[in-house]
Amino acid sequence: MAKDGKPITPLLKARNTEGWVFSNSVINQTPFLKPGTNKISVQLTACKNVSMQKNKFNTDWQPLVNIENMTRGQVKTDVKKIEVKKISKEKNN
Repeated sequence: MAKDGKPITPLLKARNTEGWVFSNSVINQTPFLKPGTNKISVQLTACKNVSMQKNKFNTDWQPLVNIENMTRGQVKTDVKKIEVKKISKEKNN
């Protein structure tokens, strides 16, 4: 959540994909997005063999990759900030 209570929308989201490649792209900040409002640049959930390299971020924020239900080893990236979250599965009673 952002400071104003609104959810933060990542620039890119992928879920349950394998072999996803995002490379050699340019991401430009526009006036639509205020500086520092988008902390999560890429959100990956339960993906395998992801490659994100040689992308250029022309933004006021540092790119952040958020990974859920994955290990750090399943993502090959040159992005320095990576956040790992585990989603626990609740048992039905």
